[in-house]
Amino acid sequence: MRHPIYPVPDPRLPFLGVHFTRTIEGHVHAGPNAVLALKREGYARTDVSTRDVAEMFGFVGFWRMAGRYWGTGLAELARSLSKAAFVRALQRLVPNLRAEDVVPGGSGVRAQAVDRAGRLIGDFKIVEGNARCTSSTRLRPRRRRASVSAVTSPVARGSCSRAD
Repeated sequence: MRHPIYPVPDPRLPFLGVHFTRTIEGHVHAGPNAVLALKREGYARTDVSTRDVAEMFGFVGFWRMAGRYWGTGLAELARSLSKAAFVRALQRLVPNLRAEDVVPGGSGVRAQAVDRAGRLIGDFKIVEGNARCTSSTRLRPRRRRASVSAVTSPVARGSCSRAD
């Protein structure tokens, strides 16, 4: 593989689905699976924080989101727990891939903002009228940013300028 391979994303979701990325060392990473973490910085399946779980389950937006995307969530969980299911998903992009070609890799945590209506929020949610900036534009600060692009952007760094 010489180039990244990505599926056509589902426009309803802020995730790519399974994909292949070549590293600078020449390795190929396949993934990721997007599964619910039970701890904010839980990198292992066994990492659980009762405080984080209680906060998540106590938020009405979580339940609305779960009701809307339960099928997608179960499919992601199945691919996370079953190597065979994960390989089948990868084979839609690279049909000649074999199960023995796939070895476990590391995991990461990707924050996902969800509003009270259960909608998945993209990289930015700009709401005028809540937080003062140096210009006349007001922004509501985001507590959790969903992607690297959000963390490194001018808006995330506190700029009040915006494109109309």
